[in-house]
Amino acid sequence: MQIINERHYHGSDRIFPDDSAVSTVVGATLILGLLIAVTAFVIVNYVPSWVADDEARHAQDVFVDFSSIPGHIDELVLANNTDAVARQRIELGCGGIPIMSPGMSWGSLGTMPQEGNFRVMANVWTENITKNFTSDNFTGGRVNITNISSVSKFYIYIEDSSTEAVTIKLSDPGGGAILRIGSSCYDMTTWHHRGVKILDELIITTPPPISRPVKVNILSPCYGFSKILSDADIPYNITMMTDENSSDIRYEIEYYEYNKTIEPYTKTS
Repeated sequence: MQIINERHYHGSDRIFPDDSAVSTVVGATLILGLLIAVTAFVIVNYVPSWVADDEARHAQDVFVDFSSIPGHIDELVLANNTDAVARQRIELGCGGIPIMSPGMSWGSLGTMPQEGNFRVMANVWTENITKNFTSDNFTGGRVNITNISSVSKFYIYIEDSSTEAVTIKLSDPGGGAILRIGSSCYDMTTWHHRGVKILDELIITTPPPISRPVKVNILSPCYGFSKILSDADIPYNITMMTDENSSDIRYEIEYYEYNKTIEPYTKTS
């Protein structure tokens, strides 16, 4: 009699007797399919709008960059300096979308001379400074000197036995001096544009009449008027006045006149 192992016999009729991993494989396949479906859905429905938004932002940035060029040209004109340089960066291309669309776009910028020239036209402020000298008596009682850049010499000559006062004022921001002339002395008062007195009636004795005229250097450091001029905004005006029309007091001033004119400028490249 032959004994047959039934358990061994029944198990030998299947190739894979263990089916415990079937559910894991099926689950992984379903998850992978779900991920592919979601990714495809996002790429088809959302990525194009994201790319369009990114390109729109880039177009706006390029527009802003180009719009800044006229401002730089104006700055160069205002600088009025041949060595001045202005730069403007133009961003070309935009980035991609991570994972979904990682590619980046690019671009180039150039000029085509055969299509036409680039011309810049502007009105440029030109500054001119010229040296002037004037000397006269106070026969009119009032003297105005305008558009002053700086003063290099400033004298008041006292003739004979004049007893008057000469008032010197700056137009902007202010300040001035008063020279009061007596028979044997004169005193000087100067004040800053804020009304603060630098010198208050400094008395100086003059020589006898035989030694006249007396030369008063208004720009002497001891009077403080040169400090007032150095603090003034350029250009400024000086007004000199006397109590009455006088031919016994004479002024002498050497100054640099400031002129600012507009000249047309054209550059073609």
